[in-house]
Amino acid sequence: MLATLFLQSCTTSENHVLQTVRNHIKENLYNPNSYNEKNVKIDSIYSVDGSLNAILGFMEVVDMIPEIKTLSSDMQMAKTSMSIWGDGYVSSYDSQQYDDAKEKYNALLKKTNNLKEKIRERMQYYISDRFSEEKNVLAGYYIEIGYSCKALNGNELPGFSYLIYSIDLEKVVYEKSLTPIEMVELMVGDEKPMIQKVLEYVDDFCHAGEEFNVDDFISYISL
Repeated sequence: MLATLFLQSCTTSENHVLQTVRNHIKENLYNPNSYNEKNVKIDSIYSVDGSLNAILGFMEVVDMIPEIKTLSSDMQMAKTSMSIWGDGYVSSYDSQQYDDAKEKYNALLKKTNNLKEKIRERMQYYISDRFSEEKNVLAGYYIEIGYSCKALNGNELPGFSYLIYSIDLEKVVYEKSLTPIEMVELMVGDEKPMIQKVLEYVDDFCHAGEEFNVDDFISYISL
């Protein structure tokens, strides 16, 4: 389950997780005393084998998405260049420009296919674990935490972090903090956090035992 925690309703275990996260966040702030917590979500992570491999693979996919979007855009530009310079081979210069664009396109295509295969493997593994009836071993904790803090110039800045902790809370095995620009985009626009978009795709289109369609996935998260 994914529950928003209010301080007065925290259990002892949840308080321990929350305090560990707070201490970690404050360690990286210019002014720890200015830390002002806005919201917290904690999810206990369960898996089939007690490992965090499935959720870490999922987060790796989330981190790959900007790269796959950039590759898609660059491939389209290279393809357009091929169309421009390949129209008739008017001169040796045109031919060379076409060959350069084609070489770039093929290199981008190879890189894209390699990245797609990584996404497919990790998402297939995550979905298999996610929908398994044997997923009952506590493996760690997933945390989303929003806060504000004072910058060097005294201005208050928003902050938001995703963290995954080992079950003993001794190790942060994954951490991602949104940049100030990303925070502003989320607050003033309609854009959803990428983690949420990927989870929505899994909930709406993925089922146990079915092959993961990486092309449909990329089209969905690119909307």
